[in-house]
Amino acid sequence: MEETAANQIPLPEDHYSEIMQKTVEPALAACRKEFFLERIPGRKLYVEQFTPAHPKSVLILSHGFTESALKFHELAWYFYQKDYAVIIPDHAGHGKSFRLVQDPSLVHIDHWQTYRDDFCALIDQTAEKFPGLPLIVLGHSMGGAIAAVSVEERAASIRKLILSSPMILPLTGSMPVPAARLLGVWMKLSGQYTKPLPGYHPYDGTYTFEESNTQSRARFDYYQNLQNGNREIQTDGGTYGWAAESLKMDARLMKNAAKLTMPVLLLQAELDQTVSLPAQNQFIRRVPSGRLISYPAKHEIYREKNEILQNYLRDVFRFLEEIGH
Repeated sequence: MEETAANQIPLPEDHYSEIMQKTVEPALAACRKEFFLERIPGRKLYVEQFTPAHPKSVLILSHGFTESALKFHELAWYFYQKDYAVIIPDHAGHGKSFRLVQDPSLVHIDHWQTYRDDFCALIDQTAEKFPGLPLIVLGHSMGGAIAAVSVEERAASIRKLILSSPMILPLTGSMPVPAARLLGVWMKLSGQYTKPLPGYHPYDGTYTFEESNTQSRARFDYYQNLQNGNREIQTDGGTYGWAAESLKMDARLMKNAAKLTMPVLLLQAELDQTVSLPAQNQFIRRVPSGRLISYPAKHEIYREKNEILQNYLRDVFRFLEEIGH
């Protein structure tokens, strides 16, 4: 039963965990290649690669803040079934990649360019591995920002770009964005860049479905169970340095949106409480061949409940299969 259900797009939420554990994950494991990209000595970026027998295109997936490649296995499975080779890195400070602070629950980055330069190196390596195949990039949230600033630098290499709930600008709560930028400057000058943001605590598994960024209980429970048993993916918060460098990265991608000369699809979550929707709207208007589609979803549209996810996946594959756009 699980094997038949695993061929459905999207996977049925009934028995979701069993389908993932007994069919999807073993199938992906059978074709997975794991490697490390070491752009700077000592800084190893973990990467997963899933390659079908006859790939027609290559998709590079860029995950969000506190996420990992493992969280995107369901999405990778859908592309794999359609003969896309799939490449997923764990960004710096996440998963099995290098860390810049001791606390495994805490995400820190020294410079936003670290994200960009690592991802550009991965694009270059992927182009060499798969000569002649179209390269597609899909980025979610923070990974959307990383994808966009990187693709700006590699516009000639990328056929299409998909931004899913991209972090064009994070929501900064009661603090205005200019004040948040100034605070970041102060924390760096005072040597407190690696200090956790207010409200941070190490991962303890108490994050609830109601607090989450998905309306799919099955998908929430599945990944939380994985996190509870895997210390490497128990990231749970960021530093002042991560926040300040993210704001710098976001300012850069907004400024250079016009450099994204390939077709760009921005997928927006109407119920998003993590990133700014007005900033997304402003950004996509600046992209020469940009398009926006909205869904009645929370931030993680890529793992929403099925009535939303099926429309999301339909729109993604239609966009990729369009000729001449």
